[in-house]
Amino acid sequence: MPIPKTVLIAGMTFEIIEEETRSMVETGAIGEFHRETQKIYLKPDLSPGLKRSTLIHEILHAIFYTFGVQLTHAEEERCVAGLESVVFRWLQDNKIGWVREAE
Repeated sequence: MPIPKTVLIAGMTFEIIEEETRSMVETGAIGEFHRETQKIYLKPDLSPGLKRSTLIHEILHAIFYTFGVQLTHAEEERCVAGLESVVFRWLQDNKIGWVREAE
């Protein structure tokens, strides 16, 4: 199942774009969340599992933003990285939506 083109978080639509931004190229990042435009960018040539995991990571950043969680960049990155693997595994184990492993 392909990744979605958009996700809803608290009634807000976030667009998912499989495209590498200039800052991703410069920093080596494989995903980015842009608050101003409500867009999530993913490096297009990622493996399906890494793409799904990265999308969850960026969705978690969007959730933090949407609900006003205010942390330093480093603190937020630690929280998101820790939650990413747990949430990804939970979604996989329960065969939920686009996170399911390829059948």
